[in-house]
Amino acid sequence: MSEEDKKELTTILQTMSEVDGRIGDLARIAIDRVGQLEQRVNELEEENESLWFMLDEMKESQKFTKEHAEELQRRINEQLLIYKMMQRNKGDA
Repeated sequence: MSEEDKKELTTILQTMSEVDGRIGDLARIAIDRVGQLEQRVNELEEENESLWFMLDEMKESQKFTKEHAEELQRRINEQLLIYKMMQRNKGDA
């Protein structure tokens, strides 16, 4: 809440208190509560932004690129070659 808004609300509260003290008190309580809620909303917006950033980072880290696929295929082929060589050696024994 801006300083100008606070000054305006203070003026309104004073006027309301002059008309009826109970209304002024209730308005003051409501304004305090709105301030607290405004603070909480700001905190939640920051937390939300942080969580979206983390989610984006997780998505980026889980991408399976063409380079990953090629590396995986290369490793599979190496293992298959090793198994074939082991089978050949077993047959020779």
